[in-house]
Amino acid sequence: MSADPPPPSSEWAWSDPTYSQVPGLDPELEWGLGAGRDMFFAPTRQQRWMPVMIELQGISVAEFAAGTSVLEDGPSRSMWQATIRVSPLYEGVQDEAGEITYCTAMVKPGFFEFLRLNESLTKVVVGVTLGLPLGAESLGPDIPLNAGHSQP
Repeated sequence: MSADPPPPSSEWAWSDPTYSQVPGLDPELEWGLGAGRDMFFAPTRQQRWMPVMIELQGISVAEFAAGTSVLEDGPSRSMWQATIRVSPLYEGVQDEAGEITYCTAMVKPGFFEFLRLNESLTKVVVGVTLGLPLGAESLGPDIPLNAGHSQP
């Protein structure tokens, strides 16, 4: 007679909040990047990029993706651009009223560190909603980061 394995643990996992202090960030982000990471990124799912919807204010999608008006130095902009992929479909979209713009993006966890640590970004990023993870097959072949966006 073989012993059955123990049932999965249903214990609570406590952690110090890292991103909940940043206004506008989806509260589920703490779970998706922390205690729930193994459940958010199932074994058959990709592990690097997270789909998000971003609400911007006072900045164009192109400026946001390139980091040109919110990050001062070249190395910071390069690191920023390595953490975010915004579809080139947003290139021609202009918000003539200069009000709020929405875009979708694929981001790496470092994107959220930038938001947590950079006051200029928190002024223009007024909301980030976490999407459901995508299977690796839905991402297609690697494409250049922020394809089509001009580099400063």
